[in-house]
Amino acid sequence: PLPCCRRGNLSCNMKSLVCVLLLLALSANQASAYYLPGIAAHSYTPDEEIPLLVEALDSVKTQLHYNYYSLPFCKGDGVHNLAENLGQVLAGQQIDTSDYKLVAQKSEKCKVLCRKVLTKDEIALFRERITEDYVVNMQIDNLPAATSMVRVVDGGPEQKFYVKGFPLGAVHEESKKVFLHNHLKLVVLYHPDDGSMLGSVAASLGTDTDENGIYVVGFEVEPSSVKHTYNEKWPSEGCIGDCKLNTCPYDSAPIPGAINTDSFDESAALEIPENQENLEVIFSYDVVFKESETKWASRWDLYLQMTDDDIHWFSIVNSLLVVIFLTGMVAMIIIRVLRRDINRYNQYEMSEEIREESGWKLVFSDVFRPPVRGGLLAVFIGTGSQFLGMTFVILSFALLGFLSPANRGVLLSFSIAMYFLLGFVAGYSSTRFWKTFGGKKLFVHALLTALLIPGTIFGIIFFMNFFIWSKGSSDAIPFGTMVALIVLLLFVSTPLTVFGAVMGNKRDVLEFPARVSPIPREIPPQPTYLSLFPSALLGGLLPFGAVFVEMFFILSSIWLHRFYYLFGFVFLVFVILAITCVEISIVIVYFQLCSEDYKWWWRSFITPAFSAVYFFLYSIYYFTSLEVTGFQAGLLYIGYSSIAAILMAVTTGTIGFLGTFIFVKKIYGAVKAD
Repeated sequence: PLPCCRRGNLSCNMKSLVCVLLLLALSANQASAYYLPGIAAHSYTPDEEIPLLVEALDSVKTQLHYNYYSLPFCKGDGVHNLAENLGQVLAGQQIDTSDYKLVAQKSEKCKVLCRKVLTKDEIALFRERITEDYVVNMQIDNLPAATSMVRVVDGGPEQKFYVKGFPLGAVHEESKKVFLHNHLKLVVLYHPDDGSMLGSVAASLGTDTDENGIYVVGFEVEPSSVKHTYNEKWPSEGCIGDCKLNTCPYDSAPIPGAINTDSFDESAALEIPENQENLEVIFSYDVVFKESETKWASRWDLYLQMTDDDIHWFSIVNSLLVVIFLTGMVAMIIIRVLRRDINRYNQYEMSEEIREESGWKLVFSDVFRPPVRGGLLAVFIGTGSQFLGMTFVILSFALLGFLSPANRGVLLSFSIAMYFLLGFVAGYSSTRFWKTFGGKKLFVHALLTALLIPGTIFGIIFFMNFFIWSKGSSDAIPFGTMVALIVLLLFVSTPLTVFGAVMGNKRDVLEFPARVSPIPREIPPQPTYLSLFPSALLGGLLPFGAVFVEMFFILSSIWLHRFYYLFGFVFLVFVILAITCVEISIVIVYFQLCSEDYKWWWRSFITPAFSAVYFFLYSIYYFTSLEVTGFQAGLLYIGYSSIAAILMAVTTGTIGFLGTFIFVKKIYGAVKAD
């Protein structure tokens, strides 16, 4: 496991961020022996126990995670919670040990896990979770339990794929009765260890190899609902694993088929009735070991398999067409308009009438006039630079394989660590512009840069947390973790931001090619289409259009609890998004300057940042396609969508602003001043 901590442990939560960076650095040297950096192969010898861990229950309906043992499952005295890294804690991914016993290469049938007599409240809780479509999650050898499915793509051969987890139970479509999956068939797919997989590299690293051992390459679960019966009185001390049931062996009492299939026998299944005082439930399981041709290095393929590559490429091609169109417009402005106008303007013998033909040159002495509320703009630019750097680093590490689903929780942990460490970038870039705008009180400005956007995000999370706590969900961030995040913000990120501000303050103000006139030029009446809202409406649409298809897949992976490992596509889309933001901002600002409106600073930021409004509206639309129930689930969705929109706004706005800033300096730097 990765650097981790008990839920709510303050000191360990703080250490987790530092440790995850060290782990990533160390694992880079060992990447040649691993399928995914940081994940080592383990060869299980005959009769070696394979630990089965249970994870939090999840549901696409409620969007709330619950600890596995929040339901009255079998829980022996030795069961305990495992340490989790910060990302897992924040995502509500609690992991516990279990009483399931799996021994390498030893298949078993109808092992009894335990017998429980449920109370009325426990029965009602099971019914509630089943009707809410909760899914049970387990793992062995860092592989999640999966339901094996088959699909046919474009009339081709059948393709096997995995769906994460398995349903807690099901509701019969006709009778509307609720049934519990109390019997599990645990299918462990393995590949024999012939000593050739890792070779000398593994030996040099000390990785376990055994020619009689096996590598776990798959973990499938086939759940069933079985109303177990027995003749003799159930022993008071229990008979774990050796109980004599009439429903075993299956030759005489076959397990009922899957619920809502033709082979399902309702009379033999375990119904969870309504308003019953107590109910006997016997939890049992099979263990089946199957040899597989899948190599250990390819064992995640079925989990991460995607069939929508054509859609991704189609989206990227469409986005590239938009980029080419915008690039053509920018090229036309620069080559056909600006070069011609600048050459004409620089000819001193030209008459005054000719020099006044092009409006953008008339604001030469006002174009670099500091903007209104320049301090707030500088804060946004600083924070946007911080998020931009964080995004670049994250995508770079993801492309190298460090932030894969196999490294549980690392993506979120690493993102938070990078954000805190890049506080220097925020302070430096924000202060450079704030000083250029003539701002004072640099220390206060640095604190505002460090705390404004993060404070807003923390406020949203804390607000949601109160409601999640009321539901007892594991998504509720523990108090200790909350305190740890605040401490990291105040004593890691903020000092780095202040340090960056100090370094930025030591630099000279940014130089402009034109002096600012002491008397502001009067701005003539502007066309409606060049006012702020219409231009932002158009300008934000194109960047959003470049990414909305990929947004659909990302939202689906988050809210439908699917794996997502298409960081190559994400990187391409991000590059296209950045180019689109810069070019649309340049085009809008150019037409604004041609209309003799020199207040371009905020416009260059707001135009691409408005894409976040489209993203938020699209998120609301996507929400209507989900079968989400409950106030807390809706609040959770809106809250996290709002946070994503804020991050997208400051990032895209910063990209557009910086590109336009360079453009404006270049074109006015080419004009000769009197």
